[in-house]
Amino acid sequence: FPSHDMSRHRMGQHAAQLGKRKLVSITPAGEKMEQDEAFEFIEADVIDLPFPDKSFDFIICKDMLEHVPDIEKAFKEISRVGKAGFIDVPRLTSEWLWPQGDIHEWVFHEEGDQIVARSVKDFKSPFGRLMHDAFRDSKEMQRAWSLSRLYFHLCRFWKDEVTVKIDGHVLDFVH
Repeated sequence: FPSHDMSRHRMGQHAAQLGKRKLVSITPAGEKMEQDEAFEFIEADVIDLPFPDKSFDFIICKDMLEHVPDIEKAFKEISRVGKAGFIDVPRLTSEWLWPQGDIHEWVFHEEGDQIVARSVKDFKSPFGRLMHDAFRDSKEMQRAWSLSRLYFHLCRFWKDEVTVKIDGHVLDFVH
């Protein structure tokens, strides 16, 4: 997985929140009962997951696969440990308008039913950071993005196995 610094907006932010929580139940008599419930937080590398085959009924991979250097191994591991799942990854339009090449390794598109990954190495958006600034400063832009997320992200449910085809660099695709 990329270094912690490169994924600063993804890693470690949830461990403290998931550490403990209170489970509150109300008895039929209206009596409130509270008990501490602890969570186990496991940090693992998606290309070498420490779980038995098909140990999860459903896996959600949202906004993380674009950071993985060995995307093919990541897809194989997800398929190995999961029975089904959901993947949400950025499309080329996202990288074009909101470039993340400093922390992203990949963008994705579809060819029929196949998910295709392209490297963003050496890709420079003609818009630079313009859209980042507009998004940060505009509630209207944030709302427009949330309403049109599928233009910018590839979202796919899968069952049994999910695969990726690696097809060169974004620069090869764009020119």
